[in-house]
Amino acid sequence: MIEDHMPELWASPFKDRLRRIFCSRMFLMSFEDFLQMMSIFSDSCPKTIKAEYAFRIYDFDEDGLISDEDIKELLKRLSGDKLRHQEIDQLYQQLLDEGDRDEDGCFNLAEFKDMIENSEDFMCTFRMPMP
Repeated sequence: MIEDHMPELWASPFKDRLRRIFCSRMFLMSFEDFLQMMSIFSDSCPKTIKAEYAFRIYDFDEDGLISDEDIKELLKRLSGDKLRHQEIDQLYQQLLDEGDRDEDGCFNLAEFKDMIENSEDFMCTFRMPMP
């Protein structure tokens, strides 16, 4: 299995989401699935395509929106459970203030893409170095 040859890939706090998004059969990654995933995480992938996949990965409940619960789960995974609830709420509010144009308390794909377009760090962080 591909996972056996790239253990660092599956050390990600998003490994379950990577499998959900990129594996075509019951969480088993084919070589074609692997190539697709690596192309998305490559430096040459356009920012808009990366943003679409990031949205899918971060939309934990797969409802087509990134809600407060999705953001809380995202921050929990990124921080390793080190952020207090108050800090998470503050970060979420900052994100809403920055990008929730329709003020519905969550992010649709267009709002998310706009936030990504304004992010200088996204292309540096949403990538996977090749061994």
